[in-house]
Amino acid sequence: FSTASLLHGSREKYVGNGTSPDLSQIQVCCEGYERNPHVYKRCDPICVDDCPNGICTAPNTCVCMPGHVRTDEGKCISTCPLGCGNGVCDEQNECRCREGYKLDSVSRKYCQPECNPGCGNGRCVAPNKCDCLQGYRRAADGSCTPVCDHCENGQCIKPGQCSCNEGYAKVEGRCEPVCDQYVLISFDLTCRIRDSDS
Repeated sequence: FSTASLLHGSREKYVGNGTSPDLSQIQVCCEGYERNPHVYKRCDPICVDDCPNGICTAPNTCVCMPGHVRTDEGKCISTCPLGCGNGVCDEQNECRCREGYKLDSVSRKYCQPECNPGCGNGRCVAPNKCDCLQGYRRAADGSCTPVCDHCENGQCIKPGQCSCNEGYAKVEGRCEPVCDQYVLISFDLTCRIRDSDS
């Protein structure tokens, strides 16, 4: 048989090599999905972390298996009586947290790290340890402060935004001294009284 004879009299038009209608259809999975290697016509959702202890039901969406709960990071972890992340299960099958951890405020089924006084512009990843958000860095006191390039003589108020100190103005992205009746001495960036000779 030729491809032409297979199509003759058929209302369906198959695209491909003509060996069989099943193999002749071209199917492309939508973004966030991949072809199932065992069932060719099925596209399965993709979860970046492979969804341990859960089932990937949509792109990057895990539904936790029974006995597990979703953390703030979107991971499925076991709960009592199976276990208790960063804690132990007591005789009432409730999670008791280790020092430096506290029960999560929503499900109250797992322990999450505690940071005092907190992690403004960051996320608490271990007891009293913050991971700063993009555009912030950890300061000496452990807090997350914004990052600015060229913010000498100013204060970085948010990532990439420098507010100049009083007596300074933004010139080409830097805080330079403002000199009204004075002349700016370029080598040390200070204002000096203008000589009457100049």
